[in-house]
Amino acid sequence: MSAIIKHSHEKTDISGVRAHICNGGTAGILAPKNAKVFVSDDGVTFKQVATIKIAEDPSEIYWSGTELSGVSARYVKFQFECNGLFCFINELEVYSK
Repeated sequence: MSAIIKHSHEKTDISGVRAHICNGGTAGILAPKNAKVFVSDDGVTFKQVATIKIAEDPSEIYWSGTELSGVSARYVKFQFECNGLFCFINELEVYSK
């Protein structure tokens, strides 16, 4: 598992998240099995608020994401379960209202 945490200086309403995923299919680089999204106000205790459905897209690079409702936090954590030797995540986006 790999995790990336995004920090905001103040609590923010979060309306969606997206991950830009590389699915190379060679050298052990595959799209992750799943991507879970957690939020926190203190950066210590996190609560899961979503699972990003990873498209089984044969193309090498694509976006996967989900909309959120009623979620606000200072920290957003993306946790990826790799499907091969490596997960390549090109970019993460957090949307606010």
